Amino acid sequence: MSSTKSGLLACGLGACLLAPVAAGAQQDDADSPPADVVRAELTLNLRPVAVSFEPGLGAGDPVYRELLTEDVSASSTRVRVGEIEAMPRLRIGTLDGSQPGGSESPDPATATLELWLARTAGGWSLDLRGKPDADENGTDDDADGEDDGRAAGADTAPSGRDTTVIGQVALTREAAAAQETFSAALVPTGEAAGQLILRWRDHRWTADLHFADPPDPDEEEAGEQAGEAESEEASEPAGEAAEADEVGGDESEEDEGPRVANERESLRFDSDTSAGARFLRLSERHESAVELPGDARLAVLFWQEQSVDLDDFAGVETLADGEVLRLTRAAVLRLRNETPLRFGDVAIPTGNLAPGFAGSYGLWLKRRGDGWRLVFNHEADSWGTQHDQAFDAAEIDLAYSRDGLATRPFGAALVPEAPAAGRLVIHWGAHEWAVPYTIPE
Repeated sequence: MSSTKSGLLACGLGACLLAPVAAGAQQDDADSPPADVVRAELTLNLRPVAVSFEPGLGAGDPVYRELLTEDVSASSTRVRVGEIEAMPRLRIGTLDGSQPGGSESPDPATATLELWLARTAGGWSLDLRGKPDADENGTDDDADGEDDGRAAGADTAPSGRDTTVIGQVALTREAAAAQETFSAALVPTGEAAGQLILRWRDHRWTADLHFADPPDPDEEEAGEQAGEAESEEASEPAGEAAEADEVGGDESEEDEGPRVANERESLRFDSDTSAGARFLRLSERHESAVELPGDARLAVLFWQEQSVDLDDFAGVETLADGEVLRLTRAAVLRLRNETPLRFGDVAIPTGNLAPGFAGSYGLWLKRRGDGWRLVFNHEADSWGTQHDQAFDAAEIDLAYSRDGLATRPFGAALVPEAPAAGRLVIHWGAHEWAVPYTIPE
């Protein structure tokens, strides 16, 4: 077990329920996303990041048409497309939450930032903006009482350096199959790394992200001691000023700056015991999840530290027809669906283990002739060598390719493409298996 993970586990159960995103705890109403947004989450080593978007952003809307046109004269056009929620130590573009204040955010530990898709002379980028302040009536502060341009749509003043821009992310763009409505997804690419993927019309944009390791405890303590010594020297009054302070009897309180939480600090207490079970799951698994309008949630969990250096990885190439891929150092992939799903003509219902509960399935990769199939099994907690076909619920065909990143560990992602549709993607090294899913009405 890595030293980073050991440190996180040593913090205990309470300190992990800290992050609302990671623990699944309910946020206050003021912080909860609107019910009509799609929210994609990625949790790696107990560290979450989430991106949300309104599913109705259509490319044909005049507000967005200029941005998406092929005419390069559309530079300096920006539109708001969603929000990103990040825990400490996330690095994406110029946003660096690995050090207090490093991201210029007033509160980088609990940052929820607006995403503005921008087209400039140099290409495509995302502006990460602080959310606007709200007055007591819940409206944005504006001296003139007019719209400040933050609603989904074009930026009314794109020129110059916007003081609300906390970070910027350069995007890599490539052509893609047409998709009229905007979507955003988070997919893993490493043990502490992932990729933000945006789709709109014939555009596909990507940006890398990763979580920095916490500082070494010894180095952190030494740095704090050095900082305290410097602070004491700087704050020591001299001469007449010192005497005046003693006479007045008032000691000026040192401004320590904004309080920044970290992975070892509890941000919230949740008495729900299910959160404890969730912590235990995420201490050994990563998770990709999608929250749908109406609060239904889909999630796929996959074991940590399954690199391409393991002997099991070679089994992808040597698997015989009819066999399932064995994982000797991991549990089987687990799907949890709070709403029924369809993969083509195959229905994957909820309540397969108990009526009234979410669906829970183990997912097995199976070789079939020259192709691959995905097996849904009722034993969701099986070890990766213990497939029992007597408990198989369904099988579906998978699209297979070898165009992925060669270093990717074994993992999976739920990629939303619409409120009621998306793709399940499984990968290991360059190998990638994918299948579309829909949510029946």
